[in-house]
Amino acid sequence: CFYVEGSHLTLEDVVLKGCWANVYGGALFMSGDATAIVKRSLFVAHFAGFGAAIYMSSGHLILEQLNITDCEVDYGDHDATGGALHLSSGANANLTQVHIKGCSADQGGAIFASESTVAAVDVFMADNTPEDLYNAASSMTCRNSCPSGFYGTCAAAVASDSESNPCYVNCGGCSSCPNGTSTNGVAGLGAGLESCSGCATGSISAAGASLCTDCSEGRYATDETGTFGVTAEATVCSACEAGYSQPAAKSVFCTPCDAGKSSEAASTACSQCPAGTKSSTASPTCTTCPAGEYQIQKNSSTCVACEAGSYQSKNGSTS
Repeated sequence: CFYVEGSHLTLEDVVLKGCWANVYGGALFMSGDATAIVKRSLFVAHFAGFGAAIYMSSGHLILEQLNITDCEVDYGDHDATGGALHLSSGANANLTQVHIKGCSADQGGAIFASESTVAAVDVFMADNTPEDLYNAASSMTCRNSCPSGFYGTCAAAVASDSESNPCYVNCGGCSSCPNGTSTNGVAGLGAGLESCSGCATGSISAAGASLCTDCSEGRYATDETGTFGVTAEATVCSACEAGYSQPAAKSVFCTPCDAGKSSEAASTACSQCPAGTKSSTASPTCTTCPAGEYQIQKNSSTCVACEAGSYQSKNGSTS
């Protein structure tokens, strides 16, 4: 149907059916650093020896909202490759919302890629023989359009290198990562809930978070209960209550102030009570020694009663 060598071709809103070639590219043949853009189109029942729908040797291919169905390659006693797409010799292909179904080849029922670069987003593949993808020393990335903090429930394409380089296709809708997890700033993950990574201890996230947030000094990671020791599904960095402190970031608890010390809320350290005051453990403030008592020392938990035969009429006395 189309032969493009070293030039540019744009096809939009077209239907190509039953194109045929003896060897390369039944519907579209590209070489010599050609560029082709195909959008909102349908390719049906094409035939060739290699790349029944599209054969591309070098150049740049952009496919958007393209359906390719019932294509076949056959080259006699030789391995016929690329039931729908054959990409080789440094070809660069960007595929968005491309559906490939019912295509067949000896290698790469849907896509055969040799020493090429393929970036696929929201691709659907089904009923291709013998596999969807055949990757021969190519860089291939497949993802969905879910934003960071969300994941798609996708299927791994049947591929020649599926274990080392899984390509996720046929994705459903996007779901938010649950509390206490994130996608670490990466979009387009499709391996289901396992795409969401748990936040590190002392870090938090709400549902749909792109990244986890570390709790700062004077705060601790917890959930809606506010309890200490929450190490999973933490959603809030709570300030340490008055009478407690936490000098370290990424903590899951606060430490009570010792007797003779006190602290305000969100403190990173407890302060010594001055002379003339006292405090018990986890005290938010220091208490002034009452009349008839005194305290010479700082950092005290008690006040001392005046000895027999002496008195002190003032509060907060140091002698």
